[in-house]
Amino acid sequence: MSRHPSRRGRKGGFSLIEVMLVASMMMTVLTTIGVGLRAGHESRRELERRAQLTLVASEMLDRLFRIGFGTQGEAPATAEQLDELFDGDEALGSATLSSLRVASGTVGHVFEIADFPWGGQFQVRVDADLNGDGDETDAREGRPDLLRINVLWNGVLLLESVRCAPWRLP
Repeated sequence: MSRHPSRRGRKGGFSLIEVMLVASMMMTVLTTIGVGLRAGHESRRELERRAQLTLVASEMLDRLFRIGFGTQGEAPATAEQLDELFDGDEALGSATLSSLRVASGTVGHVFEIADFPWGGQFQVRVDADLNGDGDETDAREGRPDLLRINVLWNGVLLLESVRCAPWRLP
């Protein structure tokens, strides 16, 4: 029996080119899997961070809806009142929403939460600029009975709401 001429001199196994080709394909596949796993992990951390930030902002907004509305011309809240309002216990202190009001376009009340996993500064801004354009001159703006509340983290808006003073019969 004669051997096929193209197989002459070849013994079993793979050539160096075949081994290099398979090795490069495996490296490409493993690198792609690694990049995908890393992106998934980073996405999960980002979603976890956003969920935690939204939860904290929601708790702050809830506190601001549970305190009294107050009256026009009320003295600004003191540092002690702000600490009592946002300290995390059930006691809300004596601050009112009107006492937290700041001029539109200003920063508002800035603070940090101890042991917060992502650090950063929270900001609570209560003003009468209902549409957020930096002034209180538009329709329905500037009223003492209608206030906008923003909760921000590192300057990024987390939650926003509007609160109206309780309606009273004339």
